Amino acid sequence: MPGRRPAKQDEPAAAARFRVVLDGVEVAVSTVRGLAMPAAGPAPAPADEPRVRLGRVVTGDRRLYDWALSSQGTRGEVIVEVWGGRADRPVASWALVGARPVRWHGPDLDAMTADVAREELEVRYDRLEWRYPQPER
Repeated sequence: MPGRRPAKQDEPAAAARFRVVLDGVEVAVSTVRGLAMPAAGPAPAPADEPRVRLGRVVTGDRRLYDWALSSQGTRGEVIVEVWGGRADRPVASWALVGARPVRWHGPDLDAMTADVAREELEVRYDRLEWRYPQPER
């Protein structure tokens, strides 16, 4: 999806068309939950820091797990882009600055179900920046 021209400002974003980049590496995920920015005021207590959950079906791709493992004790950046429903153009992009893994959740396994095995990575971040589009001046 990179390299395309930006979407028009009034083009609606499609919730099913997005990409996630962890410290410069694109990682396929099927859900992004909890994208939020706390209200202005005193810094939140650690338990109240914003968190996002990145989920996907378990495959042989270890990038989500490996990022969690290699990022312990460090802070990085997670980019979330949402794309237009009618064209291959980004509508909006956010950066989770100071991102760090909190918890990787492996799949719940049960031989009595036909559920798909899923993994989820929970990420805390210091602040959310709306990167694209930039405000008009």
